[in-house]
Formats: sequence, C-alpha cells, structure tokens
Amino acid sequence: YWMRPPLEDLRAMTTQQLRGVRNLTVGRNGVGQVSFGKAVDLTTVGSLGAIAGGVVLFSDRVCTVYPDESNKPARGHGLNVPATISLHNCWPVDRATGEPIEHMDDPRVRKHIRRLRRIEETEFVDFVDGTWIFRVEH
Repeated sequence: YWMRPPLEDLRAMTTQQLRGVRNLTVGRNGVGQVSFGKAVDLTTVGSLGAIAGGVVLFSDRVCTVYPDESNKPARGHGLNVPATISLHNCWPVDRATGEPIEHMDDPRVRKHIRRLRRIEETEFVDFVDGTWIFRVEH
C-alpha cells in the first residue's frame, strides 16, 4: 500500500491541517487506487497508519473504504466522501480458458464495459488497458 501525501508527511501535520487534507490518494501496487475528491478530515479515522490497508482495503477488482461498517462516519465526513477509484486488471475472463480477454475490439470486452457502465452507485469514467475508472459519491 501507499499514500499521497505520504504517511510521514501526514504524521508531521498539525490537527488543524489533518482536518483538511487535500488530494489524498491511497493505493495498492498492481491493484488500484482511490483519490478523494475534496479535502478530507483525517482526525476521525483513528490511526493514520491504519488508513492504507485498514480503513481503505484493496483486493482484486475491489476497493472497500470502511470495511467495518460500525466505524463508517456519516456521508460527507472522514473518508465517506466523493472519490474516484481506479481498479487494475478488470478484463473480462474467457469462460473456456479462464484467461483474461485483453483485446479492446473483442465484443466481450465491449459487453463488459456496458456492464460496468450500469453498476449502481457508480459513475463510469473510463476503461483503459484493463483499468476501470469510476466515481462514487461516498
């Protein structure tokens, strides 16, 4: 996992600065990243070291913010804010071979993209080289 601004920079911030961190991005190499669309208040997330891999979790084709619903703040607070998510390796899979279909002109890829566009509570942004980019409101 990684963060921008880096964890060391966040730990050096004052409480007042942590109440309005701009351009926070959390990612996991080879899996994806989430960028928060507005300044976020990190004073409510507990340990700063628990953000990447704790509050924000990535697994194949999935990003979860606040996996423990009991710790999830109200909409608009903490990291429960609008965000743009990029998930890598989101190619459709050939049912016969189990291999990813990595040709953008393949009809199965076009069908897959149409399906991604219809996923509830997401706003489709793009699908580039197997990376699905979308926005969420919370």
